[in-house]
Amino acid sequence: MKVIDMLDRIAKGEEVPKKIIYNNIIWEYIEHERDYRSKHNAELFFNDETDNTWIMKHLNTKVEIIEEDKKIEKMYGEPRHNYTENELYIVGKINEIIDKINSMEVK
Repeated sequence: MKVIDMLDRIAKGEEVPKKIIYNNIIWEYIEHERDYRSKHNAELFFNDETDNTWIMKHLNTKVEIIEEDKKIEKMYGEPRHNYTENELYIVGKINEIIDKINSMEVK
């Protein structure tokens, strides 16, 4: 997505990506500021105090969108199926692994 497209969405009040990557830095959208903030150094993406012309120079610059975390669904069998003890054990272990993966924070 280009910077100009993000600005257009913000101006129209449309939904924008929650997180983006620009210049190898993750930027997270802050709703009340209508801007992205870097966790790295707490600066704003659109409002660069050191360079007022930055935004004009980078309107066509592309940023990478970080997709929202998607959770893996647990395994559930058909209620009509008679599972063996081993099958129930394996499904239980797979669900434990799924829980562990879903609880991990993506960095």
